[in-house]
Amino acid sequence: MIEKQFQNIFKELRTAKKMSQENMAKELNVSQSLINNWETGRSTPAPEMLIYIADYFDVSIDYLVGRTNDRRWYNNKQDNTFRNLVYDKLGLIPINWQKFISKAIIHMIDDAIEYNFLDSNNSNNTVERK
Repeated sequence: MIEKQFQNIFKELRTAKKMSQENMAKELNVSQSLINNWETGRSTPAPEMLIYIADYFDVSIDYLVGRTNDRRWYNNKQDNTFRNLVYDKLGLIPINWQKFISKAIIHMIDDAIEYNFLDSNNSNNTVERK
């Protein structure tokens, strides 16, 4: 059972980088008091900010919010190549569209996971809801 919550995980990630709340706030373009509120559980980041934080620390959103102990959203060289390709292509898109497209990609991956498309044992590409 996963017992960690965002507030603990975020603080661990920040302190592992030896960053003060003030420096973290500057990196995320938020106030130091908001960082403190996140770390004490008084508030939680908006979904868009969770994406940004996960990217900043190079962890999955599921890890960041305590849904898994697996820090990374990819786990082999092929996936890493895919991730780099996506980031390279996103860099060619105007900034105002990048967030929209990033969210769409995340939703497609979530759907693929939910419908078991990414199961290597599912060789006949049938849809099985988990």
